[in-house]
This record gives sequence, C-alpha cells and structure tokens, in this order.
Amino acid sequence: MSKEQIIPWYRKLSVKILIVLLVMFVGVMVSHHLLILGTFKSQMKNLKSVIEKKISNSGNEIVKNLEDIGEMFLALNTQKVFYELLSYLNSNDTSKKIKTSEELIKFLTTDDGVRNILSAKFLDHGYCTSSVYEKGKLFLAYHPKTSLQEKNLFDVIKNLSEEAKKKQNIERFAAHWSMRQSGCIEYEQTGTFMPENIPEGWKKKIAYQHWGNFNGVEFVVEMSTYVREFSAQIEKVLEKQRELKNKFDSEIRKTRKSFVEFFVWISVIFLMGILIFYLYFRKLIIIPIKKIVVALKRFAREEFNDPMDLNKKDEFQIIEDNSNQMVKRLSQTLLTLEKLNQELESKVEERTSELKFSNDELEKSRQKSEKLLMNVLPESIATRLMENPETVIADDYAQVTVLFTDFKGFTPMSETVPPEKLVRELSDIFAEFDKFAGDGKMEKIKTIGDAYMAAGGLPIKNSTHPIDAVKLGLKMIAYIGKRASESGKMPLQIRIGIHSGPVIAGVIGKSKFSYDLWGDTVNIASRMESSGTPGKVTMSEGTYKLIKEHFNCKDRGNVEVKGKGKMKIYEVVE
Repeated sequence: MSKEQIIPWYRKLSVKILIVLLVMFVGVMVSHHLLILGTFKSQMKNLKSVIEKKISNSGNEIVKNLEDIGEMFLALNTQKVFYELLSYLNSNDTSKKIKTSEELIKFLTTDDGVRNILSAKFLDHGYCTSSVYEKGKLFLAYHPKTSLQEKNLFDVIKNLSEEAKKKQNIERFAAHWSMRQSGCIEYEQTGTFMPENIPEGWKKKIAYQHWGNFNGVEFVVEMSTYVREFSAQIEKVLEKQRELKNKFDSEIRKTRKSFVEFFVWISVIFLMGILIFYLYFRKLIIIPIKKIVVALKRFAREEFNDPMDLNKKDEFQIIEDNSNQMVKRLSQTLLTLEKLNQELESKVEERTSELKFSNDELEKSRQKSEKLLMNVLPESIATRLMENPETVIADDYAQVTVLFTDFKGFTPMSETVPPEKLVRELSDIFAEFDKFAGDGKMEKIKTIGDAYMAAGGLPIKNSTHPIDAVKLGLKMIAYIGKRASESGKMPLQIRIGIHSGPVIAGVIGKSKFSYDLWGDTVNIASRMESSGTPGKVTMSEGTYKLIKEHFNCKDRGNVEVKGKGKMKIYEVVE
C-alpha cells in the first residue's frame, strides 16, 4: 500500500458507523427504562398470578375429561373387564372344566363372580354385557335386561322392525358378530335392549366390543355408555375452559395495551434515529456508492476512457484507485478473451452435440428400465422402489383374497407335447389371465410351472377383493373351456381355489426383483385349489361368508385338507 493510501483511524467508515449505532442504542435503553419497564413488570405479574390460580383449580379435571381420548378410554375399560373375566375363568375350579359353549353360557349366567366383574360401568349409566358365539349363533349370557339372557342375538335382531334395525345399526353389529371383530360402534338404542333404569330420552350410545376365546369357545365382552351422559361431562370441562379463556383474554388485552404504548415510544425514537442516521449515511455512503454504480455501468459498456472519480479521503479512495487500475487491465484482457472465446465456442458446440447424444441414450435406457420394473412389480411398489432403491418393502394386510389355479393332469400331458407348443400354450393362457386380472382390480403375483397366483386387496386396499377374485376365477374357467374346444389347442381342465385372510407382502431380491406373499392365507388358498373340482371355483368358508350375497354357492361339506385337517369348503354354482 502506498503512503497516500493510509487512512487515519478516525476517518474509517467502521469507526463512524459504530459511533452512530452506539448513540442510538443508548437512547433506546434510556427510553425503555423510563417509559415502559415499570408498567410492563406490573402487568406481567398480574397475568402470571391469574394463570397459576386458574390452572391449579381446573388443570387436573381438564386432562381427565378431554374429549379426544373418550373412545380410547372406553376401549381400555372394555379390555380391562375382558381380561379380568378371562383371568377369573382360568382360575375358577368350575370354569376350568368348561369345554362347550353351552357350559360357558350357563356359567356366565349364574356365577356371582362373573356378575361382579360384568357389573362394571362407564360413567353412571353405562354397562357391560357378555355373549358366547357358536356356529353362526351368538347367545347373550349377561345383560342388565335379564329377559334377553340366553337368547340368540341373531334371532332377536331378525324380529326388530326396519326402523329399529336402522337405529340400532344392526348391519354393523352383525358384521362384528360374524367376523368376531373388536371395535367401536355408535347407535341409537331401542326398547328391545333398553334397561329399565335408563332416563327418558337417553338413546344415543357408543359401545366397544372385545372378542376372545376360552378353552376354544369364542365370546365377547361389550361396554357401552350413553352419549348424552358423556357429553354432559365434556360440556362441564368446556365451560370451565371458556371461563378460563375469557379471564386470560382480559388480562392479555391489558398487557397488549402496555406493549402498544411501549412500541409507539420505541417507534418514535427509532424513526428519529433512522432519520439522523440516514442523513449522515447518505452523505457518507450512499452518494459515493451511486458514483461507483454509475462508473461500473460505464465500464460494463466497455467505456474505459472515463475513470472513476469519488473525491473521498477514506476507504472509497482505495476503491477508486483499485477500480481504475483493474479497468486498465480489463480492457487488455478482454481483447485476449474475445479471441479465446471464439475458439471455445467451437469446442463447446462440438461437446454439446456429444452430450446431447449421450443424454438421449441415457434417457432411453432409463425409460426402458422403468418399463421393465413396472412389468415385474405392481405400479405403486415399483414407484416406491424407484424413489428409494435401498428401502425394504414389507407390508401387512389384514384382509386380502388369494387365488390359485392349476391344470388337471398337466404334468403327464406335457410329456407328450413338444416344448415349443407347451410354452406357447401357457404363454397365451397366462397373458389372457393377466388381462382378466388387470381388468378386475386383481394383482398377478407369480406363475409356478402351470400354476397361476393372483391376489385382491393389495397393494392398494379395497373392500371388493373377495368378489373380484370369484369373478376372475369364473372368467378363467370360461376362457379355458372355450379354448379347449378350439382345434389344435390342448384339452386342459382348470381347478381354482380361493381363500381370504391376512398376509405379508413384500419385494425380495436385489438384482432380480420378485413381489411375493407370505402367510397361512397363501397355504390355505393353495389347498382349496388342490381340493377343488376341475372347472369349478372352490373357496374356504371365510371367503364364502364374504361373497355369499353375490354368488350362488354349493356346500361341499367338510373335506380333509392337507396340513389343516377337515375344512368346510364351497363351490360357485353358475
């Protein structure tokens, strides 16, 4: 640095700006202490006192009566009663010997210990009931209305009027009973089930059912409460919350007023400071910067003959000197760069053409890979895998329907058929099966030899998968029957088995992907196929219950199923 470029410390911009900021800071602090601090402290003290008093009086009650945990609390109470009853049955010398539903119903109806457990209430008017399930019948073993005890609830609800069935939400109850499904149900209670001690007009209810079994006998415990009584408890809590909120709002308004006054004074002080600072800063900084901008615009237009002139004795002098020197060097450099630029442009064009060709090839490869992956895996699964190749895909499904097909006598037949014809036949058949599955919301899982496996209700869940599976099976049978009558086609006969239940579905493999299912549901579906009749759709009792309203079916009775013992199976009758 030359001698004339050394700037005294008191002329440096940093020192001048620091002095201005210190003066503004001192003014703000003095105003704060004199104008607002005392009032602010007083208001905050009052607000804190009110909040602490109100929270101490009502905080615990609010926590215990929160509306958003009501259903969960009802479920937990039901489960508590259920496991108390189950523990009692396991420990009682008489109940330990129970082996049949009749014995369990009699014990639940007459035993005092059971009565003590099931007398638990949710609030004042809620109550517990218990029922025993046997072969499509549900016998009420305990109820405050004793006239209903030992009756089959399915018979009771049949005799209800249509209006009563709708109010009681009978379809939901019947579905829970048939599937032995635990969960909450909301309904309006009618006179058939209404105990005598319930106040007039209390009809809206919410109930939670918890299913289980004892010594192989399935039974359910239900706890219910009246919405009116539950709402009254909630309303008390909400009223206290409203009172507390109103008091808080009042105190907050007082504090807000103090803050407004504080910020008005602070704003005035800062505005005055900013005005003073701007006037000084304009002369010190803004005007020189404007001159710099004007000069830089000239330089940008390559007008290098008119140098920068700031007429300052501080750091701007250094900027001026260095800028003028840089401009001189820049004018010389530009001439050199112009020549180099022409050479680079020709090279860039050449390289751009090469890169475009490479990018086009990469895009074609990517699209081809994605298409192959979509053909191997379901679309939603493939998308997840492409977004995160390292993810492990394993999903639980509570209810799906699995379909298996197989051709009768295919292995001996294949020994007499040329390999090319055999493969072509299977390829044509499975291609048609793939089309049927795609049209009917079913997902092809895989083929194993001459066997074909598909599933409904995954990977996108739906409620129609049992019906979709039966429709797919009927299409397959019709297609194979029509194909067998054509000249030159193999005379194939197809067996189809279906079962509904839970599975785990996921992707295995790293270089060769496979979307597969695991669980007993898959095994039972396979057993239905092997136990079936050629040209028929054979299904388990579980699937039959889900589709019986939509298809005519024949009961084939109990059939010995490998690995499962005797199972009741059904066939679709066209």
